[in-house]
Amino acid sequence: MLKRISRLPNFQGETFWLQTWTHKLIAICILCFLIPLFDSTGTVYAWLTFSNVPRQFLLGVGVFPEIRNGEIWRLVSPVFLHAGPLHLLFNMYWLHQLGHVVESKIGGRTYLLTVLWVSLLSNVVFYLWIGPHFVGMSGVIYGLLGFLWAYQKFSPRESREFDEGTLQFFLLWYMACWLLSAAKILHVANSIHGVGLLAGILFALGLAMWQLRKSSFRVFRQEPLSTWGIILALVAGGLLTDFWVY
Repeated sequence: MLKRISRLPNFQGETFWLQTWTHKLIAICILCFLIPLFDSTGTVYAWLTFSNVPRQFLLGVGVFPEIRNGEIWRLVSPVFLHAGPLHLLFNMYWLHQLGHVVESKIGGRTYLLTVLWVSLLSNVVFYLWIGPHFVGMSGVIYGLLGFLWAYQKFSPRESREFDEGTLQFFLLWYMACWLLSAAKILHVANSIHGVGLLAGILFALGLAMWQLRKSSFRVFRQEPLSTWGIILALVAGGLLTDFWVY
């Protein structure tokens, strides 16, 4: 399943692992997991969450209260927090696997823009749909997966070597999380996974349109309408699961 994705690129003979954005993101996640362990007041964690105002009070203070006061890092900072060591390890493994591949294809700056775009869209949607309590890099991982799928479909610069087995694994896990959430076995932000996947696909489409100098309609026509319907159904499934569970 990981046959192609596990082939990591050679970053021009790098000797220091923090030279890649993927490794920098992993380092930030590890620090954001370790530092709160020594912060008995919870100040660091509270400073990085999307909002400390519970959902039931939003009608009184309005949405995005801290962000409207200038704390704009909260739009993306929850992706660096994790609920436990297994959550962290799983996400860092896949960030390492997928992130390196994407970064090698589109370069560090565009890769960072992809991560920021996916984080922003998935975080804001979950906050408005469910509330401010969510953490983890999994939305970005689904975004990178969606990006890789769409980029190999539509970009003129991309060879057709995407590992469909990895995509199938994540889609099965995505739907399994609906059941695990409904059964109260796991507390999963399913909306973030689905919206992250869609955000990654949209970013890849935008990049492909810029490379091809084509309109969005001509790019979309390269894939059957049924494919887009399945993608939208998957996103809707995550949104509806969270609405029902939370």
